[in-house]
Amino acid sequence: MTEMEVNVCFCLFVLNQCSLLASSFSGKLLYSNDTSIMEFDIDTHNLTVLVEQGSSVYGMDYDYKNRFIYFPRYNIYDIARFPYPSENRTLQTIVQTEQYPIGIAVDSANGHIYWTDISTHKLSRCVLDGTNVTIISTISNSWAIRLDVTNRWMYIAEYNLGILKSRFNLEEKQTIVSFTSGGAYCMDIDTDGNRLYWINVDGDMNSAKVDGSDVKTILSTNVRRNYYAIGVFGSQIYYANEYHQLLLVTKTPGSKPTVLYNDTSEIHSIFVFNQAAFHGKLLFSNHTSIMEFDVHTLNVTVLVETVGSLVLSRCNLDRSNVTVLSILRNPWVIRLDVKHRWMYIVELEVGILKSTFDLSEKRTIVNFTSTPVYCMDIDTEEIILYWINNNGEIQSDRDDGSDVETILWTNFTGYNFAIGVFGSYIYYADHNQLLMVTKTPGSTPTFMYNDTSSIYCIFVFNPSGMKITNYNHL
Repeated sequence: MTEMEVNVCFCLFVLNQCSLLASSFSGKLLYSNDTSIMEFDIDTHNLTVLVEQGSSVYGMDYDYKNRFIYFPRYNIYDIARFPYPSENRTLQTIVQTEQYPIGIAVDSANGHIYWTDISTHKLSRCVLDGTNVTIISTISNSWAIRLDVTNRWMYIAEYNLGILKSRFNLEEKQTIVSFTSGGAYCMDIDTDGNRLYWINVDGDMNSAKVDGSDVKTILSTNVRRNYYAIGVFGSQIYYANEYHQLLLVTKTPGSKPTVLYNDTSEIHSIFVFNQAAFHGKLLFSNHTSIMEFDVHTLNVTVLVETVGSLVLSRCNLDRSNVTVLSILRNPWVIRLDVKHRWMYIVELEVGILKSTFDLSEKRTIVNFTSTPVYCMDIDTEEIILYWINNNGEIQSDRDDGSDVETILWTNFTGYNFAIGVFGSYIYYADHNQLLMVTKTPGSTPTFMYNDTSSIYCIFVFNPSGMKITNYNHL
């Protein structure tokens, strides 16, 4: 590839910064009460009845691949599902169970659902369509079940004993948390933060690392009762109390809860729907155009026809005051941390340069020792950089250049031009394919779209996740 100069324009005066937040949540909470599964919109506080389930429901989980909500019907003795999001929410019975099915978890990647029942204490598994039912084990007093699909761990709350951790086939099982005072009927997992969250019958909302260490109390309700519903997303914990209330509290110990909604009956389960996985737009460029890919509808739109551009510069938004800041060694990609006023530049075969906006303080924080890099993005919430080298490795490190780790080996050697980061997801291109993978090392990528030509860049646009922050000192 011939050496090129790169024109990059960025604004350095009073502006509004738009930053995508992984930790905030703009989407939907699903919860079950005595009669129905409800949808609560976090933004509008609108409430919608999704289905009348005709039974108590103490657990829900989601098949993100095929887009179905799965839940056990406690009094009907079955596992049911319905498409979501969808206008046609026809309820389907998937499998008949033993008496009183209670907990459920979906493994979309491998096409399985797991459930527990409190009559026979069995842990069972079947295919997503209800076939090939297998009894895996008998576990006493099993209630809630959660999966870490990426690392292949299962967590089960035995309500009067503790939290059991095991492999999916029940090998390597151990109790990592013991309930010394009051048991727990609800539990959720934050797979990004690698922590478990539960509420015991004494009203203590607790959390621990996935190995059972670092147990913390987030909140004490001071009301002894059975708590059935908890859901975690980003920095937020959603739960239900004895007053039929749906509440929100941050993960910070000592935080004050906020009442979101008052229901007319007891809330038995909560599922936090990660809308960002399906709603929003990816913008990418190919040889001729900038394209828009709708993650929800899969529609592709040509936004503009593109032309080439040259030299690293700065100008105002109205194109005035064009200034050449510096001569760099093959600058290719530039990303800004506006809040902390740092600039990160990929120098093609050299490394990643970190500097202040006027380049007065600059240093190379990452050296490309073996292969050049043509793409990079920054997660400004966690202050972590992500890039793909020409050996096909997706890598990350902190903003000081420490803690370099490999997320994925794509097996695609050659020019990798496109990467975009949002929340727990990395979007990237493999020649003409658009793909998605989580940030967890060793995750399996998901294919999203095939373009007709090579994809050269990606920008992740999620209007529901925008936060406008004024930086008037710039």
